[in-house]
Amino acid sequence: MNNIERANHWQELIDRWHASGLSGAQFCKQHECNLAQFYYWKSKHSTNPVTASKLPRQSAGFASVVVTDSPVIEEVLRFSLPNGCAIEGITQSNVGLLGPILAQL
Repeated sequence: MNNIERANHWQELIDRWHASGLSGAQFCKQHECNLAQFYYWKSKHSTNPVTASKLPRQSAGFASVVVTDSPVIEEVLRFSLPNGCAIEGITQSNVGLLGPILAQL
């Protein structure tokens, strides 16, 4: 197997691993792969911009904010956690913010 074939083989395995939902160790055990080689190729492929663009994006912990030229609305959006905070002030103009806020929790 030449280097290109080997790289393609491991890329296919890594793609299958991503789709499987298994840990690397579980996947390697089921597919009889060498775990050290798996992690080597996983790190090698994750630095490849084409491969990295195929991976699902993980949140950095921040929600995107889009600033528009709409008029300022004086209504306040408040939300609640089990410790006693409550969701208040949801309107048509700010209901779209609720999903991204809750997704960050």
